[in-house]
Amino acid sequence: MKKKTVTTYERPTTDERTYLALVRSVLTKARLQPKSLGDAPGFRVDVAKSNPPLPVFGLAYVLDDYRLFVFHLELKTRASKKTREHVQELITRCNWGLNVGNLELDLKTGRIRVKAYVDYRGTKLTGVYVRNAVLSSIEIVEAFGPSVIAVAKGKLTPKQAMAEIDKVQAASDE
Repeated sequence: MKKKTVTTYERPTTDERTYLALVRSVLTKARLQPKSLGDAPGFRVDVAKSNPPLPVFGLAYVLDDYRLFVFHLELKTRASKKTREHVQELITRCNWGLNVGNLELDLKTGRIRVKAYVDYRGTKLTGVYVRNAVLSSIEIVEAFGPSVIAVAKGKLTPKQAMAEIDKVQAASDE
């Protein structure tokens, strides 16, 4: 008998089209207006039309070969070459306390995004998993986005931005 490893799992019978329909349904219920990516297995969503509006757009992927649902929210503001090191420092500080999802910076282009994902190996992707990944990403943007944008625009240092974040989080904890 073959020994099971971490990468050995039974594939669920639900196919990629069913998961894409599920993701579209969840995004539609969240009023994120999913638009197909064409040949790629996923959707672009307009989070800027959410309430409150967020300065981001979203990409939702079903990577069934890897059994992953991946959700990105990309800030419309990019870090300039001059501010990338400061944005990198702030993102590192912000990521330290995150339990679900993370902030990312592409050092080559200055693109800034939030990523959350669901690994559904050995189980089925559900609407609850999709919703939670989307909500986690939105919560990260709401908590850190304004400060990350301020640093990307050169208006705050990373330490000033963290002080702002801490102040806002302390006020919301009260």
